[in-house]
Amino acid sequence: MKEQKWIHEGLIAESLPNGMFRVSLNNIMKI
Repeated sequence: MKEQKWIHEGLIAESLPNGMFRVSLNNIMKI
């Protein structure tokens, strides 16, 4: 199975304790 990759620009809104980041995208979504 081929892995899908998404490329988006956004701003880092929050640094999470597990080394990941919460990112705000241009359309107000937070991931």
